[in-house]
Amino acid sequence: DRQPDSALAILRASHAATTFTSAIFFNTRSLWAAYAHRARGDTTAARAAFDSARVLLDSAERALPGDWRVHAARGQALAGLGRRADALREARWLERSAQYRQARALILAQAGETDAALAEIERLLAGPSLLSVHELRHSVMYDPIRHDMRFQALLVKYANPGT
Repeated sequence: DRQPDSALAILRASHAATTFTSAIFFNTRSLWAAYAHRARGDTTAARAAFDSARVLLDSAERALPGDWRVHAARGQALAGLGRRADALREARWLERSAQYRQARALILAQAGETDAALAEIERLLAGPSLLSVHELRHSVMYDPIRHDMRFQALLVKYANPGT
């Protein structure tokens, strides 16, 4: 709920592994910390955390080269570091399948590709997907495009699907 200090406290107190994986994501503690630091406005700590995530994800990519979850997380870390071309390369890798669209939208948003990110988000909201207006409203990961009027319009347009 956009409370970066609470997120950082949970990450510090957690004895969980360095990576969090499931069928739908592969993330690192440092990637989550990077978003929390950025939400706090601490760009130095955010950059260090994004770089730590990148190092871990580079290793994971070598071990799991075809794993879309690793490419998605790696793209986020690269975008957070301002490595736009590398992040967009990961977004293009994810373009191969519709199931990767949410990860692709997030990387595009992080990399400053607002038009492409918004187009992908609208496709996701209009069709069956796991992306919701609630997630878009609350996730700090969409902060780079949050104040764009078109993003705000999508939140209104899809606030009550099916009504």
